[in-house]
Amino acid sequence: MKYIIIQYVQGPRDGEAITRELPILFPNGLTHANVAEYMQHAIREESTGRKSGTQNEHFARDFKVVGAGELASFALDPMCGGKSETLDVESRGIADSSAIKMIDYSHGIVETSV
Repeated sequence: MKYIIIQYVQGPRDGEAITRELPILFPNGLTHANVAEYMQHAIREESTGRKSGTQNEHFARDFKVVGAGELASFALDPMCGGKSETLDVESRGIADSSAIKMIDYSHGIVETSV
């Protein structure tokens, strides 16, 4: 199993915005670079509200892949490691494992210093 962690900013440019990190798990048959490209497009489309016919000012922007690699175990404690050759991004180890474990609770919101 492979994974990427996509970081992006969501919210109006002139207002209060939040930084999110979204872990994406996918099978070994796909490349990190292709999944990153397609998922960034999907997140951007979902956040604009264009598909539902509504405009949303809380659009996603400033995408960056901050972690990528392979998942060694998914039993109770995912162990992330390795590197994506297609993205030239390394795993952040424990930080990536925590992002995957906590997505349902933190909703990907990352604390940033102001």
